[in-house]
Amino acid sequence: DYTFPILQSGLRDFITVSDDDLAAAIRSYVDHTQTIAEGAGAASLAGLKQISKQLEGRKVAIVLSGRNLDGDVLRTILNGNTPSL
Repeated sequence: DYTFPILQSGLRDFITVSDDDLAAAIRSYVDHTQTIAEGAGAASLAGLKQISKQLEGRKVAIVLSGRNLDGDVLRTILNGNTPSL
């Protein structure tokens, strides 16, 4: 009830990502950086992948946070499947 109005007042735009997008971002972190990220922690990379063409040629920074990911969920993701995140 409180967060969304605050975000609306300060953000120009936002995007949403699916569980498939989050799982793909988690796999990317593991594959390219050997870092484990939870779903919310990988949301910035998932969103970046959606709009990468719009950002081409620009300097971009994203935040990776959170490693609270259950081992069974991580195995499911690394096996190419998408659990509910």
